[in-house]
Amino acid sequence: MRSQDHVTGVVDAIFDDEIVGWIVNHDRSKVLESVFVETDLGQQLEFKAIIFRQDIAKKFNRNEKFGFAIPLSALQIEKRARLTDRYGNLLIGGDIAIVAQPRRRTHEHCAAFLHIQKTAGTALTTALRASLPRSSVCLFYPDTAIGLDWKELNTLPEHQCKAFQLLIGHYFFGLDQFLQQPTQYYSFLREPLARVKSHYWHYRTNNIDTLNVNGEQVPLHVVVNEGLGDEFDNLQTRMISGAGSVRHGSMSDLILEMALQNIDSSFDFIGLTEKLDSHAMQLLKRLGLEPAAIARENVTNRRLMDENDEFYRLIDWQIVAERHRYDMELYRLLSERPFEERARERRTPGQSLTRRVMQQGFIDQCSQYHVVGWAMEQGVPAMLDIFVNDRKVGQLKCDLRRPELTQYNIPEGAGFFFRFPSPLAAADAVSVRFQDAAHLKNSPTHPEAIAASLGRHGFVDVCMQTHIFGWAVEYDEPATLEIFVNDRKVAQIECDLPRPELTQFNLPERSGFFFPFPAPLAATDEVSVRFRDGKQLEKSPTRPQGHTDETRHWSLDAAAPEGAPL
Repeated sequence: MRSQDHVTGVVDAIFDDEIVGWIVNHDRSKVLESVFVETDLGQQLEFKAIIFRQDIAKKFNRNEKFGFAIPLSALQIEKRARLTDRYGNLLIGGDIAIVAQPRRRTHEHCAAFLHIQKTAGTALTTALRASLPRSSVCLFYPDTAIGLDWKELNTLPEHQCKAFQLLIGHYFFGLDQFLQQPTQYYSFLREPLARVKSHYWHYRTNNIDTLNVNGEQVPLHVVVNEGLGDEFDNLQTRMISGAGSVRHGSMSDLILEMALQNIDSSFDFIGLTEKLDSHAMQLLKRLGLEPAAIARENVTNRRLMDENDEFYRLIDWQIVAERHRYDMELYRLLSERPFEERARERRTPGQSLTRRVMQQGFIDQCSQYHVVGWAMEQGVPAMLDIFVNDRKVGQLKCDLRRPELTQYNIPEGAGFFFRFPSPLAAADAVSVRFQDAAHLKNSPTHPEAIAASLGRHGFVDVCMQTHIFGWAVEYDEPATLEIFVNDRKVAQIECDLPRPELTQFNLPERSGFFFPFPAPLAATDEVSVRFRDGKQLEKSPTRPQGHTDETRHWSLDAAAPEGAPL
């Protein structure tokens, strides 16, 4: 049998201004098959089969996507069209006659519904899919039969992407770059501990007691206690911020701030699972869809949830709550201030609802001699203006290497160091601003005095739960330092990392240090860095930077400063 005989394709019907059918390649598996359309006006287009059809999967005993839906509005057609496979063979029923001209679909943007697990997303997805033509919906659920993965999405033709009105799935903010059209985001949040418990019991009631972590099967209660997976480490903040690559246990206020910035710049609606019925109606209205009943789907069977279960009782919910403090704060902000209230404050006449300028930046340290930090704008290192007492004293382009920023999707060369023309007083006000006069976080600020010990200089730039770093010099040479946690010595280290900015102060370039703690610290732990005679570095002792209940701020754990001495 010839290889081209190994493709079976069928056009089922023209329904709702779509050509609907299926296609199977018997020689190729786990690859999206293509359907080719040729119209009587000479247009030739390729469409991928991206729809999971249970009937065809069962027919061929293959759990893959074989269905296609081609919108007539995407075709330049008068009366006829032919549908063929990749070898030019006509599909069964593939000689199409058009009786009436299709309605032209128009949409200003694509709606991206960010489906966060265990927030009633399955029920909402069902309602949304039922309200739109099949060709206008794209499902992104990697490692499942029903949705696309990154590789598959990247293979879709441009005209097929531009026909999408709705992208639904488990993905992190930023996936819209593949859609090749303006995008607005939508999502639902849930009280974080309720979401985590629901996710835990979802696994348990489906007889999943362990998860694969770095090649090892780890008991589920350990995964929850230690936050060893995205779904158990501030999943909601992760997905909305787009910071999918952040290591478990390394979340920070920076990531929370990124999530809030994304909400303010790119989300058209965020509802709450606890108000599902009313907020679902608001979602449908925002999308211009008719009201629809929201059925409860993929709900964990409560009869199988036993809080006296021996493994469930091994979970320390106080620790889990502390780890999820970023999700807790995100939920609090969105529940205490309705989304519409935030939207009214952030939008002004003429402001675009999509692709707004993204500005992020932070002052790490300001002394009487210099100011240090990082900033990016529209994904690249930013141009900044430096002001002292509202008088511009300098302008700079961020260009210092900050390798630690890359894990937060911030350019490596986004750091800055600015030396003031003359030493400042403690009362002076220092501000660092983007070109549109918007301030960096922690701006304006006041200088902190840096004292010097005879022959010794040193500074703790930042301390987080996983590591600490800074610089130190002893008698014009890189120093030897001792690290203490709660007054217990945990290490002795040599300063040997490059810090180019130190050379302008006639100090050795390789005087930086970075020390990863043997195990993550608690927010209450006290960390000190000392010279061998016990003298503390500036900013020592300190505690791991983090979030507080009183106010939301950016911690320094996400961006280590490039501090400099006197």
